[in-house]
Formats: sequence, C-alpha cells, structure tokens
Amino acid sequence: MKWYLHPAAEEFNSWNPRRMAVNIPAAVSLRAAPPAGAITGDGWALLPLTDAGPQPEAGQVVDERTVTVDTEAGTATAEYTYRSKTQQETDAEAQARRAGMVVSRFQARAALLASGLLATVENAVTAYDGEDAALVQLAWSEATEWKRLSPTIVALAAIVQLTDQQLDDLFIAAAQIEA
Repeated sequence: MKWYLHPAAEEFNSWNPRRMAVNIPAAVSLRAAPPAGAITGDGWALLPLTDAGPQPEAGQVVDERTVTVDTEAGTATAEYTYRSKTQQETDAEAQARRAGMVVSRFQARAALLASGLLATVENAVTAYDGEDAALVQLAWSEATEWKRLSPTIVALAAIVQLTDQQLDDLFIAAAQIEA
C-alpha cells in the first residue's frame, strides 16, 4: 500500500515510519505495522493512497498527476493523465537498457551460431581492413565479455548490416545461454 502525507505532498511506496516521521511532529509515534486507515494531526494527515484510473499503455508516461485528498474520509486518490513518450525519451531508455547488456564471448558466439550469423561475422572480422583492424580481430578472439555499446560490437554490427533491434535481440538471446 502507498501512503500520502498531506499537505507536504510526499508519497511513500510502503510503510516506513522512520522516513515518514521526518515530516510529522516529534510527539507522534508511528507504529512498526501500518494502521488500517489514516493518521491525522494538527494540520497534517498521513493517508492511504489509491491509484485511480487506467494504467499507462506501452509507450506512455505520466503527463500530469493529481492527488485528491479527503481528510474526513481519510483517503487520498491519485489520478493520472498520460502522453506518448517522445522519440528522445524512447532513445534514452534504449541506450540505458543497452548499457547494461553484457555477455560472455561464449554466449555471444553461441547466439550468433543459433541465429546463423557466426560464419558471417567471422568472415567480416577476417575481411575487415579498417585502421583498427588489428584491434577488432584481437577483440574478437580475446575479449572475455562483449558489451552491447562497445565500439567494436557496433562496428561489427554495421559491417554485417544488423539493425539496432537485431543486435539487441542477439544480446538478449545470448544472455539466456548457459554453458
């Protein structure tokens, strides 16, 4: 259950007397277990918070949030309006997700094998003649882990004409493989 401190407009995702007590007069003692309803005092109220209305659909974010407080009933209700994510927000989320994609050399090669791309990538590494060819070949043969956003991986993906989504899917599949 969520809790809402009125009028401080502070929200708590769970019962946490220690954090909640910071904004409540020192004379108030919050129990270790949450109460069934609201706790009120002189000019403040700690109320159970209910989310009203539909949840966002895929690709949506909160545009506006309104909390309605009924101190007599001892309730707080949050209502939301949503908007579609901007391209910039979507791109930032994808980059953040990709930053955490790391697989072992075995996992990467096994995923390439399973997708029928292992020979294609090996040939691309061998044929690559850019100024960093030696580094690319060394990374291919010696790297113990492969990071989705590493320049070598991005360059190899471009050489074999993989889209960002295809490369993401390969990393996701690779992460599921166990030796």
